[in-house]
Amino acid sequence: AAFVAIPPAEWAIIVDEFRRRMRKADVGEAIAEAAIRIGAVCAIHFPASGANPDRVPNRPIETQD
Repeated sequence: AAFVAIPPAEWAIIVDEFRRRMRKADVGEAIAEAAIRIGAVCAIHFPASGANPDRVPNRPIETQD
């Protein structure tokens, strides 16, 4: 049996919200929100620690065009 750290139901919520935002043609917001949610889920299951430090900032950067 394969180890599943993140239940499929959690991924389904992220994917459903991503699809909803994409249908509204809000591509940038859809991608940004999905990345934030994925990061939050991964941080719960795979937190940065002494054995796995978070060496690189991983927060989205907003820019003004």
